[in-house]
Amino acid sequence: MTYADTAGRVFDFHLLRGQFVSYLEAAGVSPKMLQTLARHSDIKTTLKHYARVHLSDTHAVLDKLPRFPVPAAAEPVGLRATGTDSAPCALHEFCTKR
Repeated sequence: MTYADTAGRVFDFHLLRGQFVSYLEAAGVSPKMLQTLARHSDIKTTLKHYARVHLSDTHAVLDKLPRFPVPAAAEPVGLRATGTDSAPCALHEFCTKR
């Protein structure tokens, strides 16, 4: 059964289940445990239909990567597309010509 409030927001069993699985996933619960707690026979069902990844989750994971070193005073590097050595450069102030 689906319920809707006066603003038209919908709530049903599958939404609750999806939120439950998503919270567990965000807490670092293993995929196999997610499958077990969702009572799915196939992990694909759990991950495809119930586990939700939000943009903030993506940022949190990417923030765990090591930072790439950046030279303090980097000189502009010549830019050339492969196979177009004789073509004029569209980014004149950044290109170095041979």
